[in-house]
Amino acid sequence: MQGEARKLQSSLVGLPIQERKKQLARYMSDMNQLGAGKLAEYVVHRRAVLDFLADCMKVGPDRKYRNEDVIHEVIFPRKVSSDDVPDVNETNLWIVDERLAYHVYLASDMEWRRSPIAVEEESGKDRADVLVLMPFDTPHAFVDCSPTTPQACQYTSMTIVELKKPMRDDYDPETRRKNPVTQVLGYIKTVRGGTAKDKDGQIIELHPNAPIYAYLICTVTKKLKSIVEEREFKPTPDGLGYYRYHDNYRAYIEVIPYNKLLADARKRNEVFFDKIGLPTSAFDNRQRAGS
Repeated sequence: MQGEARKLQSSLVGLPIQERKKQLARYMSDMNQLGAGKLAEYVVHRRAVLDFLADCMKVGPDRKYRNEDVIHEVIFPRKVSSDDVPDVNETNLWIVDERLAYHVYLASDMEWRRSPIAVEEESGKDRADVLVLMPFDTPHAFVDCSPTTPQACQYTSMTIVELKKPMRDDYDPETRRKNPVTQVLGYIKTVRGGTAKDKDGQIIELHPNAPIYAYLICTVTKKLKSIVEEREFKPTPDGLGYYRYHDNYRAYIEVIPYNKLLADARKRNEVFFDKIGLPTSAFDNRQRAGS
């Protein structure tokens, strides 16, 4: 199928829109049974994942919320790197950001000093839940870099994802390990400071203008809201989360509540759910009632 797809891609070069549509329709007609089945299976997978995560936001039979470890395992397995996962496309990084599938290296919930992502000094005791190194970022393509030879160039983008337990509210603005904003800034400072190493033991070299994206996924409780407001974060346009661009670290940091994370992911996929006729869920009904 991949060989046929490459031939089709070559044949479309230079064709007007209407002719492209005809060629694509002919191709899909030939491949429809196999391709549509795989696509439907993947769409169902995404729907099941979102429904499961929605259930994780509820209080369990023990009157407790799910630990962040459960949510972490759904998004990407813990204590492993992308080298340990045969097909990263089978993970669920798309929940956070669809672009995270296109990376050179990913470390998941491992102490940086013990994992292929190593950090010197006392900051080595910290670990980001998910750290993604990108070989290129289309809007910021500063260098020519191939995913197969990342060591030959500087990384041009990095993403950090930090997960917190739903409804957690023991934050402390004075304590680094209980201040998630300070914690995330510590990760960024470490990389910008040139003390973090990649899987080959080499210093992670970011291009001077390379963007860093940091996502803090949590419940925005009163304590956390106070912390982000003191740090001069601004509300997102939908009023559900917070964001800030940190000039000194050249980093975009976004605080994403779980309800916003799931709602945004569901909106991105809703057209596919509708196309294959998946029934609405309780989550869908709650979102529509609140809109």
